[in-house]
Amino acid sequence: MREIQIIDEVRFGLRDAGRPVIWFGLTGIGGSSLQAIEMPDIPAFLKENHVYDISDLKGKPAEVETGYASNTVKFIRIFKPGER
Repeated sequence: MREIQIIDEVRFGLRDAGRPVIWFGLTGIGGSSLQAIEMPDIPAFLKENHVYDISDLKGKPAEVETGYASNTVKFIRIFKPGER
């Protein structure tokens, strides 16, 4: 099922991946989750979403695919201004 969740707690670092990672929390009706975007996907993600400072992601709405039966949340995309 697709739903809208809000991005919060945006961070950048190595975490346990051993390579650069952007990670952020998503909070919605069904709860919250942690999402991570790793290299080499980071530059395309930032460019596609017109992100110049990762802190600008905080508070943005994101479309996610939720699997309540399997307890999963998959990030799909960030909604752009004026989009429905």
